[in-house]
Amino acid sequence: MKNNNIEKKETGMTDEALRSLLKSAALQAPPSPWFTRKVMNRLPEKRVRTAAWIEYAVYLMAALATVIYAVIYGAGVWNTGYVTVGNITMMAICFGLFCSIVFLMVEPWFADESAK
Repeated sequence: MKNNNIEKKETGMTDEALRSLLKSAALQAPPSPWFTRKVMNRLPEKRVRTAAWIEYAVYLMAALATVIYAVIYGAGVWNTGYVTVGNITMMAICFGLFCSIVFLMVEPWFADESAK
């Protein structure tokens, strides 16, 4: 194992002494709560990529397909005149799938807001 605390023969300084010397001589930004906001405001505008539009189009098509399937399935159950546990389970699966698709579609908007 390498020991980093061995004194250097050429300078006579340990790693900790060199680290403290560099830290004391280095330029430091003044503490400011507005520093991050100033830096973020100077960054170029965030571009919306073509892949993002394709992703949202796929999410929208999947959500619409889920809703159409649920409506057709629900109409078939309504026409039979009775509801089974399997019918309720299938409608719950459709609802859960729809909620998952919507969550995947809107989650990046909230993730970007919390990162700022």
